[in-house]
Amino acid sequence: MPEYHYIEGLQYTDEVLIAVRYGYQYRLDAELYCQDESIHFKHCLQDAPDLLNWFANLILSGIAWDVLKGIAAELKERFHREKRNIPPMAEQILTNQQDLRTFYEYIKEFKEGKLSISNREKKYIYEEIVADYSGKETARIYESEKRFPTKEESKRIMRDAHEAAKMILSMKDHPDENESEKDHSFE
Repeated sequence: MPEYHYIEGLQYTDEVLIAVRYGYQYRLDAELYCQDESIHFKHCLQDAPDLLNWFANLILSGIAWDVLKGIAAELKERFHREKRNIPPMAEQILTNQQDLRTFYEYIKEFKEGKLSISNREKKYIYEEIVADYSGKETARIYESEKRFPTKEESKRIMRDAHEAAKMILSMKDHPDENESEKDHSFE
């Protein structure tokens, strides 16, 4: 069996970062949001801890569940021995085998484009992708040109954001595309 060594601060591909953010983090958020009708918040999640990206990279590379489980146990022991702090989300996955299994399954499903989620959960994730994309593009224009996007740029950003969301979720059509476009219109 090959050896796997966790090294902090590695650069990860967009595939890894997107799989963790939308295939795992926002999916957990969507599950919570969609199971309780009284919850009306939506928010931008912080970036995932480096360790989750490392695990996702292994999963996207095709690592078997039993191998990942062994690596997690070894890593947990190493962090404990070295008295290193583990970010809470990563600690939860390292210390709870069911959470590690969920992470493994969600990343695999995301990679395969076969998310076992409801249309409502898919719509929630879709809207978060659109919000993230449009926020980043708006910030990019502001930072580089010290101005806000024009009406035409805003329309392009939203169009591109919807295309990015469809691509990321491997969807041909968004469940409520017409309604969503009305909600985000800049006219």
